[in-house]
Amino acid sequence: MDPNAEEKARRVRSLLSSYYGGGVGGPSPKTASLPAIDRDGFDHDAYVTQSVRDVPLAELQARCVSMAGEIKQLDGDMQMLVYENYSKFIVATDTVKEMRSNVATIESRVDELTASVDATAAKADAVNLKLSSHREQIEQLNGVRALIKKLQAVFDLPAKLRTCAETGALALAVRYCVGAGPLLAKYGDAGAFVGVKRECDDAMRTVEEKLRAGFHDAAAAAATRRRRRREMHEKASEKASEKASDVSDGDDGSENADAACGDEGESEGASPSTLDASECVELLERLGTPAGELQGAYLASRRVAMDQSLGDAETAASSSPVPDARAFVVSLSASFLEDFRETAAEYAELFKDREPLVALGRELLQRYFGVIKLGVAGGAGAGASVGTTPARGLMAALAQMAADLSGINRLVPEIRLGDRAAEVVETATRERVGAAFRALELALADAIDRTAADVEARVTNADAGGGGTDDGEVGAFLLGRFEELRDATLAGVKEALADTRSLLDERPVMVASWREEFESLVRGHAASTLDALLAGLRSAAGPAPVLLVHARLASFMETDGVPTIARTLDAFFPASSPTETHRTLFAEKERAAACARVADRLVRAYAAAQSTRLSLMIRQSVALARWDVANEPRDVSPVVAAVAAALVAVETETAGILEDGGYGEPVADHRAETHAAPTTGIDRGVADLFRGEACSGVLFDAAVEPTRASVLGAVTKSALKSFVECVRGVRRFNRCGYQQTQVDATYLDRRVRRFVSVESDVAGVVGLVGAMVSAAGERSEDPTPLDPFIVDRILMQKASAGR
Repeated sequence: MDPNAEEKARRVRSLLSSYYGGGVGGPSPKTASLPAIDRDGFDHDAYVTQSVRDVPLAELQARCVSMAGEIKQLDGDMQMLVYENYSKFIVATDTVKEMRSNVATIESRVDELTASVDATAAKADAVNLKLSSHREQIEQLNGVRALIKKLQAVFDLPAKLRTCAETGALALAVRYCVGAGPLLAKYGDAGAFVGVKRECDDAMRTVEEKLRAGFHDAAAAAATRRRRRREMHEKASEKASEKASDVSDGDDGSENADAACGDEGESEGASPSTLDASECVELLERLGTPAGELQGAYLASRRVAMDQSLGDAETAASSSPVPDARAFVVSLSASFLEDFRETAAEYAELFKDREPLVALGRELLQRYFGVIKLGVAGGAGAGASVGTTPARGLMAALAQMAADLSGINRLVPEIRLGDRAAEVVETATRERVGAAFRALELALADAIDRTAADVEARVTNADAGGGGTDDGEVGAFLLGRFEELRDATLAGVKEALADTRSLLDERPVMVASWREEFESLVRGHAASTLDALLAGLRSAAGPAPVLLVHARLASFMETDGVPTIARTLDAFFPASSPTETHRTLFAEKERAAACARVADRLVRAYAAAQSTRLSLMIRQSVALARWDVANEPRDVSPVVAAVAAALVAVETETAGILEDGGYGEPVADHRAETHAAPTTGIDRGVADLFRGEACSGVLFDAAVEPTRASVLGAVTKSALKSFVECVRGVRRFNRCGYQQTQVDATYLDRRVRRFVSVESDVAGVVGLVGAMVSAAGERSEDPTPLDPFIVDRILMQKASAGR
């Protein structure tokens, strides 16, 4: 089809459609788009004039032919539209005829209705005219009747309020009171209303008391529900654990537990309903109770259960040990934190002022943290058995506490529970580290006490048995005690460090923010433990051999123990940088020097104790003897033999404990520089006496080194010096007394030479023996020495007798 013809047909149809379907609202969009020749108001004269003037003839002929075709097409379309709408024209004609007949009928009926309305209005006017005289009176009577009803309701109000209070209809009582409130406030101070108001006030006080008690009832009911739920879940968990091997049985147990919980809910729902906290608050607010009083009453009612939970947990932790710290925290969270969570959530819905809640939360949570610290520390007896809570259990408990507090922190962010929980974690961890090292200190103190008791028992048994113990057994016994102390110290330190390291390995994230401080804390405690060990060694009581054992341990700590502890510290807590400041907390050189000082002090104390014992024995024996009436010597004095035996005991005790220090090595003999010089202390003393050069004093060196040679030399010289001083204290000797002193000095000179190994000590012994004989000769009536042959014979008899 020709596109031009199709366009013309479309335009024709549009014109017809716009003609039959157009309205008064203006041209349609299609009409607006038509050419100017097809629009209304087209000026055909101007158009023709313009076309004749401007358009060529050929084009005018074409336009004429086109318009003729369009006219024919329009005629055909008009005929088609007439045919299509003919039936509609017929129906419209019939409808118009029917409307004309109906309108005539309606007009007659409207006239009848108008007449009826007019008649009704006339009758109404007549009735109104008759009743107008009584209407005002009726209205007055109705007002009086309503007032009487109100007054009657007011007079009945006290009885209604009492009935509501007795039956528990507190909401209805509040509604009655609020409704009658304005009337009683206006007329309550006049006439009969005074008594009514008084009775209403009494009844409402009862209602208000019950509403306030409703806080406690609601809190108790909530606590009961929570307790029952916990019990049911605990029973379900026990059943599930019993049937853990059978999956199907475990599922059945869970279903039974859920069913039990459902039964519980049904039973609680079937119980008599009471007002909840929100209803009590609403009713009390309607009664005009201040918001502050309501907040205080609500929090006080909820605090009872929380105080009870904290008190029960505190009592349990204080009265008995806590075997499982995490279970303790879980139990406390299920009781106290659950109560606090519900309280905080409900308080936020009821009140806008959060300050009372925050204040109560700070107080209760402070107490909660205290109970947590007590529980994770092991509960009752923690002070006597520190460090009993395993590291795994402690860190698991602290992690559980932090997780439980996260939900509470969202409800009361003002308390900053995250920071408080972090503080508790750090404090508990620090206390746990301190507890581990305190346990070590107690264990080392017990080991030191046991060593002292064992040595004292050994010494007591030896004294009771006459001292007949094998020298090797004594040395081995003391060496065994030292080894026990050494092993206990090293093993205890290693165990304590491993225990503290496990705190890091168990929950690294909980210590990550202060890890360097943690390691410094451990090193500081290790140093303090070593100081406590040294203090215990210094202050321990017991016989003199105990001092030797302690001195040996201190010496070992100087050479091997302190370096071993330092290496163990570096192994468990390696330094992240070579310049870490916390490494100075356990200064290896300073600790080793402290151990050396303690060892020297203990050795000097041992030498002083032995010297003091021998000096006392010598002084008592010499003071009791009658030297001016003495008989001829037949044997060595008992005190001299006892001193020699005591020096042998010192030699035995120091064997294996102290280093030899040159003990037992031969010493060059410089005693005979000339043939005329005396060869022994006796000879020197006798020569000094006959030359008139009595020894007035002997130089004594009190310095003692921690070696066998130094200790034995010091004790030997101290004993001989005591002999010299005691002899000088005797007023007069007879000849036999002087000769007895000569025999004793000769015996000492020969027996004590083995106990000195240093050249200066040998010279000192020779000088002291000579001074002893010279001092006796000075005070003798007849200083005639005994024949050396006789002296040798007496000493040989003593040696053969084994005495």
